[in-house]
Amino acid sequence: MKSLLIIGGTLGQIAARVAPAGAWEVHHPCGSPAELAALLRAQPERSIERLDICDHGGPGFIHLGDELLFRSDRDPESPLENTELAIEIRDKLSLTAQVRLLGCDTAGGYGRQLEGRLLLLKLARLLNEETAPRANRIVFGAITGVQPNDFDAHGLRRASELTLLYSSYTALDCDAPDADTRLDQVADLHGDTPIDYRRAG
Repeated sequence: MKSLLIIGGTLGQIAARVAPAGAWEVHHPCGSPAELAALLRAQPERSIERLDICDHGGPGFIHLGDELLFRSDRDPESPLENTELAIEIRDKLSLTAQVRLLGCDTAGGYGRQLEGRLLLLKLARLLNEETAPRANRIVFGAITGVQPNDFDAHGLRRASELTLLYSSYTALDCDAPDADTRLDQVADLHGDTPIDYRRAG
C-alpha cells in the first residue's frame, strides 16, 4: 500500500517541506484534474491507502491548478462536479482508504458549512458505492485555513490533522445519540439507503 500527496503547482512552499520516502510519494507540481487522472491511472488497483490533495480551496470546493477539481453547491440533490473523475479514482483506492482535501475551508467555513459537508458526503458516496467487497473509504476536508507550517517531512503534521480535519462520517450526523445510530448512518454511504443530506449543516 502507498500514500500519495498531490500538490498544486503554486504551492512550492509546501512541496519544499515534505520528503518522499518508501511508499510515501509526493507529486509536485500537479496542475490539473487531467494530470491527476493520468497519474492515478498508472497506479495498481486498490494500492492507495491515503490520497492527500493539496491546493487552493474554499467552502465546498477544491481546485487543482487553475481548474476545479471537486465542488458541491448547497443543493443536496445536485451531483458533485467532476463525478466522472471521482469514479475513476475509486478503483485505485484500498477498501479502507482516506481521501483528504487539503485546501482552505473545503469542509465548510464560518457561515458556509452546508456546501462543505455536502462535498465530503457526495464524494464519499461516490468512492464507496458499487464496490465489492464493501468499501469503508473516508473523505476529509479542512475546517479552516491550511498553511505551509501545517506540513513537515511526512506530510500533514499530526497536530494539524487534529485541528484542521473534518470527516464525511462526522458530516452524516453530528447529533447521533449513540454508536449504533451512527453505524446505521455510516451504512448509508454505501448506497443502501438515501442519505438525509439536509442534516449535513
